[in-house]
Amino acid sequence: DQSGTLRGYGKLIRDITQQRAEQFRAAASENHYRSILATVPDAMVVTNRAGNILSFSAAAERLFGLSESEVVGTSFQRLIASSDPQGRVGDLEYYLAATRNSSDGVGSTLLGRKGDGSTFPLQLAVGQAVTEGKPIFTAFIRDLTEHRRTQERLEELRASLVHAARGSAM
Repeated sequence: DQSGTLRGYGKLIRDITQQRAEQFRAAASENHYRSILATVPDAMVVTNRAGNILSFSAAAERLFGLSESEVVGTSFQRLIASSDPQGRVGDLEYYLAATRNSSDGVGSTLLGRKGDGSTFPLQLAVGQAVTEGKPIFTAFIRDLTEHRRTQERLEELRASLVHAARGSAM
């Protein structure tokens, strides 16, 4: 009352079991996602429909020489050096269609741009998911530099073999 004497009390009890379980599931899911980003062997870049980078794997950091904090929020297009006269560079829906239409699951071979400005050949495969009603794209990127070197070396060896075979035939 007005004199400060306790006249009664109220008690509110709320069951937060479900809320806590959802928090634990969300934390476990986030930890699982971060674990995948840290260990996936190929570079993995997650973007929204506009092409803005949402996350960047550890392999992507190594490949492009850029940290996740440097690229999150920027355009995926900054990672691609290829110029496409039809303006498809960075158009992840186009790359998604190319990935789906390929027999080997690899959509495109492009030229990538590292943080220092140097370029390298890359293979791009794109997948799509819907999160909270909005599409997100996951780009899997493989560096083809070593593959190209190996192909060039094989061509040199084949040429040498053909030359040696001609000499032997003579």
